[in-house]
Amino acid sequence: MPMLVKTKLIQTNFKGIGLFADEFIVKNQVIYKDDVNFDRIITQAEVQRMPALLRDFVKQNAGFSQKREEYYLCCDNARFWNHSNSPNTKYLAHEGIVISLINIRKGEELTADYREFCDYSKTGDMGFVIHEN
Repeated sequence: MPMLVKTKLIQTNFKGIGLFADEFIVKNQVIYKDDVNFDRIITQAEVQRMPALLRDFVKQNAGFSQKREEYYLCCDNARFWNHSNSPNTKYLAHEGIVISLINIRKGEELTADYREFCDYSKTGDMGFVIHEN
């Protein structure tokens, strides 16, 4: 299972649903691990063949890699990670893991810099408004 810590989903101001720690997380703790046996990798060609409703779901909920021309769809709460320009987690692509950058208290939102893992976001054009806490 990719999420390695307990989490819960909470409605946030301005950002919709957010991913929150449901336990204390220690700085540098591995909190997520890529796992293609749990999550779903979907090629761009597969997405184009989907009905419009499914295509929209994948595009809204999955990260996209232009290099690999595929979407990575998280099948657990990880898909509700919100972006921050000053995140409290970091994706280490070469290891396929996410670590905590600080101690994170139970009830605190987990945030990520989408530019670390989503090609759509790497240009700085997130396609949405960013509301920092």
